[in-house]
Amino acid sequence: MMYQPICNRLKNILFLKKSVNETCQRYILAIRKALAVIILSIIIFSDKINGQDKKEARSNISPFPIITELQDDKHNKQATLKIFNKLVEVYDINGDKQGSAGYYHDKGWLFLYLVDASEQKLIVGRSRHRLIYDKSGNWLGSYAGSAIYMHFFDTKAKYLGRAKCIFNHEACGTAGAAYMLGLFSDGDGS
Repeated sequence: MMYQPICNRLKNILFLKKSVNETCQRYILAIRKALAVIILSIIIFSDKINGQDKKEARSNISPFPIITELQDDKHNKQATLKIFNKLVEVYDINGDKQGSAGYYHDKGWLFLYLVDASEQKLIVGRSRHRLIYDKSGNWLGSYAGSAIYMHFFDTKAKYLGRAKCIFNHEACGTAGAAYMLGLFSDGDGS
């Protein structure tokens, strides 16, 4: 045991009668907790964190975007997905934005929409029940998923690829399927 010399000293200093390992583990755990509280207190109450003021540092704390790869059926990288809270952006291999998928509310219903990357931000498609439609309402494909991956299929159930979607599954699946189906590259969504 790595702490054996420390434990033996504690036993001699504190005149412990219990087994050395059990008592020593308790003391070491208490010391670790105390050190963690001290370190957290220093971080929280210090004036600057990484050279930033407290207010500025707190405003920069965010887990987003979560960045993941969009892979084809042979698991080669085809694009990058940037996953935000209510939006997923799709970037091709060159880093150019292709489009995005997000949510909108209409008359009490929640819809998933697809928007191209142009200046006009045209809606090029939508998703409902994990099926992808263009703006004319034609069914293009679908997506299905597990706890980690979303898998994309065309209308003939041909496997197109996958993406690791650990957050915002529906928007991530919609964006990935739309890219793999070529919905963003058409430009007009029809």
